[in-house]
Amino acid sequence: MEKVRECRFFLVRVADYERIPELEGLLFCLSAFLSAFRSIGNRLQGVAGKKYDKQARRSLTLRMENHPRIGFLFGVRDVEVHGDGTTIWPRFRIVGAGTVKPGPLELHFFPRMSSDVRVIGFHFEGQRPDQNLIEFCHDALNDFEELIRKAIV
Repeated sequence: MEKVRECRFFLVRVADYERIPELEGLLFCLSAFLSAFRSIGNRLQGVAGKKYDKQARRSLTLRMENHPRIGFLFGVRDVEVHGDGTTIWPRFRIVGAGTVKPGPLELHFFPRMSSDVRVIGFHFEGQRPDQNLIEFCHDALNDFEELIRKAIV
């Protein structure tokens, strides 16, 4: 459960940096969240390996890998650590020109039309554009806690 708390800590920081907005801090905390999230799976496998036989451990591994959110985040973490990094995309809405000055996220992602767009969050590449990154991670963490309760019983 220590890694679950660590995940929650970094996920709150991701949300904080999204609100500020500060992209570099958001990406650093997202990377930390993903590493801690994967560690939950590794530790759970270790506990299951001591408590159950090889087949039960393999079954647990398959449940994690095949879970739509948990497995997805495992893959994202692997790309973050062993590949070219996590790809996230801005979620945005179109606004009337000149309503509010563009912020750093609008200038970063939409430099040519920053006055017409507002960044309202992020989503992972490979997920629906309306699937908020923070909500997705939160739901995946809740799914993991449920899986842990079932596995450790």
